[in-house]
Amino acid sequence: MEAIDDLFPNPAPSATHYFDESELLEDWSESIPSGVCLKSEDVKELLFGFDTHVQAKAMELIKIPFDAAKLRSIDRDIDSSKELQPSEKATLKQFIRFYGHKERKRPRDMLLRDKDTKKTSLRIRKETAFMGYTWRRMRPGGYIDPKVTEMPNMDESQALTPNIEC
Repeated sequence: MEAIDDLFPNPAPSATHYFDESELLEDWSESIPSGVCLKSEDVKELLFGFDTHVQAKAMELIKIPFDAAKLRSIDRDIDSSKELQPSEKATLKQFIRFYGHKERKRPRDMLLRDKDTKKTSLRIRKETAFMGYTWRRMRPGGYIDPKVTEMPNMDESQALTPNIEC
């Protein structure tokens, strides 16, 4: 039984922390430009038909940038709110994801963090990204070896009798 257990990895909790902050793949807030800035009149127009306290809550929630952990916290706060109806809760969650701003993450690379070296290092990386790679055009016949597809010339007697050597 121990041999089977050795086949399955047992990562430490710190090794899986990277995935805790990631959003689901269907998070479509990425498709909206980050420069979208709504005024209170715009929020009132977008949430027409909802009470003013819902519009005020929406305006309050999109003012502050969020990361995945903050977004989950906001979702829990919205779900636990007693003054909001279920349809208002769903609309607020969707509104935040669509018009809210994600927090910008700092680059992990030390050279990209430094303002003095950022532009130069990016330029050099773009210029040298594919050095050493070559691109060749495909041959007109493709990459199929013609020798493999050709059968040797044999008469019928050779083809029907198996070649067994003892």
